[in-house]
Amino acid sequence: MMNKRQIALLLLVIMPVYKVSTLPSYLASVAENDMWLSMLVVQGLEIFTLIPILLVATRGGLKNILPKFVYVVIACICVLWWTLRLGMLNTDVVHYVSKILFEHDKRLLIISLLMLGSLYVASRGVRSIGRVAELTIYPFALLVVVFVIFNKGQPDFSEILPICDRGVSSLTAGLNLGVWFGDFLPLMFLDLRGDESSSAKIYISVIVATVLEVLLCIVFIATYKSVASSTDSVLSRLMNQVILSSEVGRLDYVGIIVWIMATILYVSYILAFVKKAVQDFSNYKVAMIVISAISVAIVIINEYVWTAVHQAYATALSLWWVAIVMHYILPICMMIVALRRKNEYTLKTQV
Repeated sequence: MMNKRQIALLLLVIMPVYKVSTLPSYLASVAENDMWLSMLVVQGLEIFTLIPILLVATRGGLKNILPKFVYVVIACICVLWWTLRLGMLNTDVVHYVSKILFEHDKRLLIISLLMLGSLYVASRGVRSIGRVAELTIYPFALLVVVFVIFNKGQPDFSEILPICDRGVSSLTAGLNLGVWFGDFLPLMFLDLRGDESSSAKIYISVIVATVLEVLLCIVFIATYKSVASSTDSVLSRLMNQVILSSEVGRLDYVGIIVWIMATILYVSYILAFVKKAVQDFSNYKVAMIVISAISVAIVIINEYVWTAVHQAYATALSLWWVAIVMHYILPICMMIVALRRKNEYTLKTQV
């Protein structure tokens, strides 16, 4: 099973994956120069949900705190939600990679390879996801260092001023889409009772990822303010400014490769927890059939349903309340159940 150290490394790598592509452009369109504040609010709310989720995991996970029938219902709901969510988020990935790496539209090829690679990694189980995270952290950290040292861009940080000039709306703008980007829900299916180490490393990792995302938004708005809302492929745009030398040239393709690696890890993370959730009330063969079916469904969604990012985002904006239920209300309810189960057990032992 995945331990807390692996969880910390995993979240550090995967949290920025979908938040550094076109989400900054959307936030810039609704919050303008305060987009970094909107990102901070989105991330702050997400960190809040980590508290009940880790509490559930340290009490044994959903399997051990819920009756079997209730667990099966919630697991099935989560599987459907993750399928819808990956379909929406991967529309962005397909558009991004197709535009940057290919001259012609290659949506079907890209999404098929992404899901095939992710399906293979996920089939190895949750423990393998933790081990892959331990390997992926090195190129991820190197990319961050290279971006900081060799960035030749000239951002004008006065562009982020005035701060919060539109009042509360500057902080809440973008929440209707930002609530879709919660990354922690699958962790409720973990049983961390055997890991007595501190959870502080997980919170530190999440805070570091949040700082990186907010700083990226600040650099983005300071560099592209006048056209920020219409600028897609944000990571590629910023990596264009990273020039190692006149002989080597730009490192944007290196950044894209590392980002694609992190994306495969993210999709594998979701599929691996789908496999675990299903296998907990069924068996290995059924779980593999489910994640294979989800992979095929996502390919179909990205090829025939949401063929453009704006279509996926329009659906997401209309279903913001579903995201709130799944990412915020559900973890809190499960935390209450976990605490009540502990209290009931304590009373029984005292009697």
